Amino acid sequence: KFVYANEADVLNVALFGMTAKELLVLGVINYKLDSGNTIRVYDLDKTICDIIKKKNTLKLYEYAKKMNIYNKVKDTFEVFG
Repeated sequence: KFVYANEADVLNVALFGMTAKELLVLGVINYKLDSGNTIRVYDLDKTICDIIKKKNTLKLYEYAKKMNIYNKVKDTFEVFG
């Protein structure tokens, strides 16, 4: 029996309302390739949250430019300072 995993899940549920397994699959979607194959990827929301969590703002700005929302993202981050 993995006591640590159970204790960690109690903490995860208290903080996030989900177990570690539920958090791991949060934001996973199936994406169909042009070849017809389906792969599992993280959705845009999960990807942006991961970038913010890791404080990789340069990568976030790069994606924001591609999505034509750079100014909005830049203004938002200036508020957080």
